[in-house]
Amino acid sequence: WEPAALHLTEHFRAALRTHFAALSAEDLHLRFGTHCRPEVLDSYVAGIDFSGCTVLGVFDAELQLVGAAHLSPDSAGWELGLSVLTDWRCRGVGTLLLRRAMQQARLAEVDRISVHCLSENQALMRLVRKVGAEVVESNGESDGIIVLPGTLLFDRWDELAEEQIATFNFGWKAQRLLVRRWIRQVDAAQILGATRT
Repeated sequence: WEPAALHLTEHFRAALRTHFAALSAEDLHLRFGTHCRPEVLDSYVAGIDFSGCTVLGVFDAELQLVGAAHLSPDSAGWELGLSVLTDWRCRGVGTLLLRRAMQQARLAEVDRISVHCLSENQALMRLVRKVGAEVVESNGESDGIIVLPGTLLFDRWDELAEEQIATFNFGWKAQRLLVRRWIRQVDAAQILGATRT
């Protein structure tokens, strides 16, 4: 399985809600720095401005959103929030989302990404350290700063290619899912017909 990160639009709000609802209370605490009630998550997702920020997602074969990255402008550059469902960790999803987020920031001529989290979120801090982030811990919180190089000659071509691959990947999964559902319906109809005879 090779993950691909797709740009998400407002049409994916429901998928984002489902994604956050699938995280444990502890994971939500690590992601948002506080204990989140369902209505708080709903408000967060409803408030995402897809025209003013970048949201990336990785989907599994059932089109469940298993990883999401939210890049939004802040006073010093862009701030990154990242979450991956438990069963999909250590499978390259977080690394892919971080790499694509860095690529997006460079193309927007942003020179740094900040990652703010609780210090107990060591998995996220390990991830950003791998790309050279400087991490400062204070009062139970951590701030990672990723300083980005300037854009390279072929960055925009690379981004276009990656987005096309991600779009194809999503469409292919959607078609396979439709076929599997149709097969299940046919099988169920055949079983039902056999029980009636």
